Amino acid sequence: MKITHVVSSACILSALLTLPACNNDTPTGALTVPFQLGSSGACSFKNAADQDIPVANVRVALYRPGTIGTADPIADDTVACEDGQALFTTVNAGTYEVVAEGLDADDLVVFDNEGEGNTVEILEGQDITSETVRLNLTPVKLYVRWSFDGFDFNQCTQVPLKTLGVEARRDDGNSPLGDGEFTCDQAADGEMGYHLLVDADRRLNGNDLDTVEITPKDAAGKTIGDIAAFSFDPPGPGHTVNLTVKIMCTATNCDLSGSGAMD
Repeated sequence: MKITHVVSSACILSALLTLPACNNDTPTGALTVPFQLGSSGACSFKNAADQDIPVANVRVALYRPGTIGTADPIADDTVACEDGQALFTTVNAGTYEVVAEGLDADDLVVFDNEGEGNTVEILEGQDITSETVRLNLTPVKLYVRWSFDGFDFNQCTQVPLKTLGVEARRDDGNSPLGDGEFTCDQAADGEMGYHLLVDADRRLNGNDLDTVEITPKDAAGKTIGDIAAFSFDPPGPGHTVNLTVKIMCTATNCDLSGSGAMD
């Protein structure tokens, strides 16, 4: 106990005399993260009406490996898009995953680097410049919820409906854009019973999406009733589309109808 007290006092004395730091100081370094939006690098994008929409700012965050979505970033910085880079002057040495997001005038994320796998290693006492982080247009998030007329929500075992097939389309519904499906009794992903359509390939381009069709299917994948069709103007990159489906079933078939809204 007495020895610990002596060491602690020595550290304090060293700090007061501006002598070299004690051995338990965390090593740090500096990091510059250059970024580029799309292939052109312009701080704007074309919307569905061919208008230029400016990207005001870019937010860059550093995460410990494997903690994106589960923990706060170790460091983050928001800079004007025109700056072309974010600077971190003092960051603990180590390896980090880089998340970059381009924000429009309403702070909506319209560009991101998801799937690019950007990582960087910060070295003690060094000023590191990472590889240029490439950002791409953020896809639409498509949410669907459903309920039964005349049935409780969880009574999927009492109807022939087993899955709801989802097809996203473009060009006034004439060209496929993406697809997926939900099981009848699938647990909701968030509030108000909504389910997020998985878009691992990032196909739901917000400048293209204008139609969604939802099809009732039985255990064999056969269509067993009327589909619910939704048509709307393309919402734009990064926006959310929320669709609500009503289901009316008999012993042999289920018909769908519904309504939807953009964020």
